[in-house]
Amino acid sequence: MRLPYAARMGFWPFGKKDKAPAAPELRVTENADGSRTVTTSFALSGEPRTAREDVLASMDDALGALRAPGTELLHAIDPRRILAWEEGGPAVWSVGLVEVAGARPYRLAMTYGFGSVLTPEPCRAKFRHEYSIAFPAEGGPEWAVALLRHLSRYVLTSGNELSVGDIMPCHAPITCVPFPPQYHAQMPDTALVGVVVLPDPVLGAIATPGGAIEVRRIVGITQAEIDGAFAGDLDAELARLVRRDALLLSDIART
Repeated sequence: MRLPYAARMGFWPFGKKDKAPAAPELRVTENADGSRTVTTSFALSGEPRTAREDVLASMDDALGALRAPGTELLHAIDPRRILAWEEGGPAVWSVGLVEVAGARPYRLAMTYGFGSVLTPEPCRAKFRHEYSIAFPAEGGPEWAVALLRHLSRYVLTSGNELSVGDIMPCHAPITCVPFPPQYHAQMPDTALVGVVVLPDPVLGAIATPGGAIEVRRIVGITQAEIDGAFAGDLDAELARLVRRDALLLSDIART
């Protein structure tokens, strides 16, 4: 199995952040019902980043088809998404989130616009995939959404692609690595200190008017699983992970 440069060298270059855009203009409006409306304005030096509506609809259809009855497909968005990556925009257009019913209910999150099919940009030209992560229904999704954004930013910043079969040590709980150190105490602890990339078992490849989008599942793993993969047969270790949990959940309560 091929290992990314970061894993081979034993470090996890999370320090690099998106290029800082010009300070946005914020306008807060007090509404009659007591709520507030916050409007964010950005100065663009070039064309705004756009998303293909027909591709967006296909992705929504694929993810939304998995949602449990009575629940909705939600999107976690960053107002800076109208900025191109080179101008300080975020790594993804949004992160979609659904609740999935079944004997073991869980939540499934997927990036929108990491690859070029939804949001064409030169820096994304070679990427035609998105990333997903699944986790038990109980507990908040903040760390999982942040982790997908963080990994997407890592790939665009470093140029090291996260391909199916790659194992990457994070050297810290995966619930903490997307956040600055001062926020780590507020995040749930976990024995999952690395990730493996596998094919998404439920989304697979999404057919869109812009072409197929491969969905790659991010799965949290323990230090023992990392050590076992590096010390033995990597393909056998991946097969064991799939047998252990066909849903490929990142269960932060797992020891």
